[in-house]
Amino acid sequence: MNTNKFPIKIIINNQTPSQKNSKRIMPMWNARTVRLISSKTVLDWKEAALAQLDPQAQRIRTDKRLQIDYMFYVNDKTQRDLDNMIASINDLLQQACADIEFVPNKKGKIMEKRVKKTGIIIGDHWAVLRIGSADAEVDKINPRCELIITEVD
Repeated sequence: MNTNKFPIKIIINNQTPSQKNSKRIMPMWNARTVRLISSKTVLDWKEAALAQLDPQAQRIRTDKRLQIDYMFYVNDKTQRDLDNMIASINDLLQQACADIEFVPNKKGKIMEKRVKKTGIIIGDHWAVLRIGSADAEVDKINPRCELIITEVD
């Protein structure tokens, strides 16, 4: 079941944010509580990145594990956590190109919901994905993330 030609290179333009460190508090007035949601920066980046990836409609399906090597080109020398940027990319790859189903919410309004395990990659757990190398360099003009995806035994 291998229709992919490896290695696969994917480029995601713009500075990759850290989802884990970019949260904002959203009050839930009806429940008298709060919840954490992603910051506007993260949501804007995700929307732009999905717009880049979704038209490609690329899905990587294989019986073997995948390895992703990450090269981040950042726009300045600010210290960033590579681990959190990797998590942002992996979450994006699971969401991009996913099938959409339309389901009613509790109030009966029809909502879009992305189907799990239909993204570019089906998951980021150890049985499916191995993290390869990760590095970062400064590129003030063209910040981006370049991914090389390969099969491993």
